Amino acid sequence: MKLCVMAPLFIKYSHEWGTFVNSLRTLQHAILRQVGRQSAATLIVSSDVWWGLVQRENANTWNWAYYDRLAWTLFCLNRERPDLPSLQWAPIMSFHQCGGNVGDTVNIPIPRWAVNGREYVSEKGNVCREFVSLWHDEDIIPYYMKFVHQFARRYSGEFMSQYNKVTCQAPEIVEINISCGPAGELRYPSYNSHDKWVYPHYGFGQASSYKSWLDYEDYLKTRYAGHPHYGPRQSTTGLMSDSRYFTTDEGKDFFEWYNHSLIKHGQRMIQAGLNGLEGTPLYNVRIGVKIPGIHWNSAANRGKPRSGEVLAGLIDPAISNMRDGDPNLTDGYLKMIWALARPQEMRMNYRERGGLERSIGRGGMEPNDLYRKGGHRLPVMSGKGRRQRLDLTVHFTCAEMPSEIRSETMSYAAALEPWNKHEPARYGSMIVDPFSRPQALVTHVAWCGNMIPEEAGLELGIENALAHFPRRYWNNIFKAVDKGNYGRTFKEGKTGIPYHNINILRLDTAAENSDLFASLVNY
Repeated sequence: MKLCVMAPLFIKYSHEWGTFVNSLRTLQHAILRQVGRQSAATLIVSSDVWWGLVQRENANTWNWAYYDRLAWTLFCLNRERPDLPSLQWAPIMSFHQCGGNVGDTVNIPIPRWAVNGREYVSEKGNVCREFVSLWHDEDIIPYYMKFVHQFARRYSGEFMSQYNKVTCQAPEIVEINISCGPAGELRYPSYNSHDKWVYPHYGFGQASSYKSWLDYEDYLKTRYAGHPHYGPRQSTTGLMSDSRYFTTDEGKDFFEWYNHSLIKHGQRMIQAGLNGLEGTPLYNVRIGVKIPGIHWNSAANRGKPRSGEVLAGLIDPAISNMRDGDPNLTDGYLKMIWALARPQEMRMNYRERGGLERSIGRGGMEPNDLYRKGGHRLPVMSGKGRRQRLDLTVHFTCAEMPSEIRSETMSYAAALEPWNKHEPARYGSMIVDPFSRPQALVTHVAWCGNMIPEEAGLELGIENALAHFPRRYWNNIFKAVDKGNYGRTFKEGKTGIPYHNINILRLDTAAENSDLFASLVNY
């Protein structure tokens, strides 16, 4: 099991840098106690590389000073103590805003020159500036590619530090993670602050911009060669009422398009990362993306099953087992993972062991717009060779959650009207039933990973959703990474480790529980 820890969002003061170094040393010593001195164990440090920090002013100005210091610090720690587990780097190309999400303690907006006029627009008419809308990918992806390329060229060898004006070097980089949405995750900002969202509400649709409406019209024209048999497009509020989002053709069409739009955005972002590595010494480094574990409302919520996942764009509500009140509603991620990891073999149907045929999404519906002939174009390094396969790592963020979460109470908020009119409100509070099975989602995603052809080089990673959690929740993490707990989950008969690496959010949480963190190396 690869061990990874998430660095602080931003380290500002000298004493914070000291704490950072001491915490890493604590983890290195704890791992060493687990594996012994003869082992080649490593510790991966993941850190956000904030687009809004490096290119705050304009598209042609680059301020790498903070990351020069971070890279050199990690390199020097390795040089000073070669007897300890080596520190490796897994930087995140953070094209999202820092601030406004759970655990955010600093505020780093994305560059204003990039997001103005390219925002997500919610069904409530609010704009989200945490990430450039996917309907503007054509405009913005060239800037993402250039950012990745500049980073890869700078930190793949020696560089002149903008921080201390000396020649420095970075540690080994083992993964380039590509931020694909708010909080760095492949999702819509359906449960973000611009809509005054409150947990555990299922959220709000984010496809109300002019460009998104035009895209949906094109989708309908392609599917129906003209116009569908139902009337004008309804708002997501209307489709969510009375469960029409999964019981009517209108709802299924809209949310299939909504889901496919997000998946195709993920494909484009992966390709942007690969293109950015073209011609650099990092051409062969793994690419990573994150999928959030949206567990709340995943089983039953007043006739709105899995509504949180649907509005975030993660699943297509037309999946074959979308039934109201089904306590095992955890299916639906195979299509996304397959389309990201192996788009050249994108299938709408698969056959389980025993001959039972199941559909991915609506199954057999053509055209299959997630298919990419030849798959992702792989980068080349002159004089070195060509990358041989995609080697994607998909990280799922739901590791520490318990096996089951029952009903909760959330305060009544008039700002959520008229959404709340379909829910019973009593005595100034709204009672909802976000019954969910987080660990069942973890198991399902692991199963999806084992369905992907091995030649794709797919690895699955898992991380905790919240930075601070009770010590007893570590047992849930151990359960998630223990391959012995999966039994007959993998119906194709494949074996191996369902999750290849564990990332603990954040460094202070891992250091405070260094004994538990280090013991994960044995899985």
